[in-house]
Amino acid sequence: GDHLCKAMSIDVTPSSGLVSAASVDVSCTGGGTDKCMDAEVVTSLSPSSLAEPSPLACSLDCSGTHACQNMRFPCPLHSAASCSGTNACRNVKDLFCSRGKGACTLTCSGNGACRDSKFTCGEAKACVVGCSGSDHDTCESLAVHGQTASSLSFTVGVHGGEVWSKDGYGRDTG
Repeated sequence: GDHLCKAMSIDVTPSSGLVSAASVDVSCTGGGTDKCMDAEVVTSLSPSSLAEPSPLACSLDCSGTHACQNMRFPCPLHSAASCSGTNACRNVKDLFCSRGKGACTLTCSGNGACRDSKFTCGEAKACVVGCSGSDHDTCESLAVHGQTASSLSFTVGVHGGEVWSKDGYGRDTG
């Protein structure tokens, strides 16, 4: 249904002494709108402790209208974030990948799916960003910071208009 977890807060701080590592998989999918809109993932860990080896390994799957719009997600992605649907991940500023080997992928599909969001690639990580669909603003004003990634690639399969994106230096690349 609509508004199922809207504005909810999820504390992902591993308990000291009980858990040395945690996997946090957030999935806001299914029918309805605004599922996790304005939700927030919180942790008492400092940003420097989220660098590899991080005590957290996270994934994010947002599907549907406004599914994760405006979400705060300061949790290191271990492999992927998926955003499909109108404004599914619009204005999500905290998406970042953990450091280390392997690939980290952001997949955006739908009208404004990743519009006005920020994605930071992890150091020494292969970073892949994919924008697809029939809507011209799927990745409009998406800021991708990949200066320390081992590689950075964009796949664009948008039909019906211009594609807008910015690299880590603020230059238009689309």
